[in-house]
Amino acid sequence: MIILLSGYTGFMGSCVLEHLLKDDRVEHIYGVSRLKHESQYPKLTCLEADLTDIDSVHHAMKTVVPTHILHFAGHAVVKGEPSEIVKTNVLGTQHLLEYAPEGSRFILASSVVVYGDMMNYTSCDETDEA
Repeated sequence: MIILLSGYTGFMGSCVLEHLLKDDRVEHIYGVSRLKHESQYPKLTCLEADLTDIDSVHHAMKTVVPTHILHFAGHAVVKGEPSEIVKTNVLGTQHLLEYAPEGSRFILASSVVVYGDMMNYTSCDETDEA
């Protein structure tokens, strides 16, 4: 597997990265970030790319040609201008989808905060009747 991993410097992405580095089925991982990082792992190449910039995404996809795209980048908390959050979360996802190689697997993950205030959350069993 050749994996493009967005959000690899965030909480979920870094946890997934840790597991992918140990997985023998993974040939190489390309971590995408707006900021340039140096990799300390031979199996990881850090790519500088802005997901909100379609040309940047296009260049990254031509460089990598991933078999799997794991998309964890985005704003988890609404702070600042709503238009910037939409630009990052929605447009960034759209750009990745537009240039995803045909036949590649696309996994989009979000954050627990999409469910709201977890302090007042009541869990349920999926087998419970409605």
